[in-house]
Amino acid sequence: MILLIYLSASLAYSISQAFWFPALVVIGILLVRIVFIDGGERRITLARSVVFYVIAAAILLLRYLVLGYPVTPLLQAIVLVGIASFPILYLRERRRAPGGVG
Repeated sequence: MILLIYLSASLAYSISQAFWFPALVVIGILLVRIVFIDGGERRITLARSVVFYVIAAAILLLRYLVLGYPVTPLLQAIVLVGIASFPILYLRERRRAPGGVG
C-alpha cells in the first residue's frame, strides 16, 4: 500500500528518481525482516528465499509498469537470475540439512 502511494506521488508530483534507491532499500530491509525472521530467529530456507525473490521482483516490476518503462528486459533479467541462483541455493540448503549430503 505504501509502495503504491509512493509510486503515484512520484508520478503526480514529479519526485526525483534519486529518491527511489533509499525507498527501495527501506522496503527491502522490511521485506527481509518479514520473510526471514521468525520468532526473533533467522530462518533462511529455499522456500523463504523464493518468496522473497518473487515479492522483490514484483515490486520492481510494479515500479517499472507505473513509471512506463519497458518491462520485458527486466522480466528477462529476473528470470535469468532466478534460474542461475536457485539451484545454488538448493544445493547449499541440502548440504546444511541434518540428513543432507556432506
